[in-house]
Amino acid sequence: MNYEMPDYLKNQTKKKKSKLPKELEPYQDKMFNPYGIFQGIFIPNFILDSNMTPTTKILFGRLIKFCGKKGFCYPKTTTIADSLRISKRQVIRSINELVEQGFIIKVKRGQMRSNYYILDKNNLIKYIE
Repeated sequence: MNYEMPDYLKNQTKKKKSKLPKELEPYQDKMFNPYGIFQGIFIPNFILDSNMTPTTKILFGRLIKFCGKKGFCYPKTTTIADSLRISKRQVIRSINELVEQGFIIKVKRGQMRSNYYILDKNNLIKYIE
């Protein structure tokens, strides 16, 4: 039995070719578009434009990645330090800076356990709207 895709589905599955500017046509074979290929951190513009240290900005992006869809995470300071190739002390300073700026909330989980880090909706939402 042959199955033929309905027209309304055919239209949804066709990819639109983006029109390349004429000036770029000679370079078409050399172009590389990493969109959707690379994985990493995302640092929002309002963080990049802030007066926080560069380390704190990158650490915020890393926390967003750790939080994923949940809105909270609990990485150890050594995990963060190792992933960013910085010292544990720098991690602690940057986290304190993010707490002071109101971007995250730090919740202690107990002795010898990593803290919870919550993306503070009340302070972050004003940058989205």
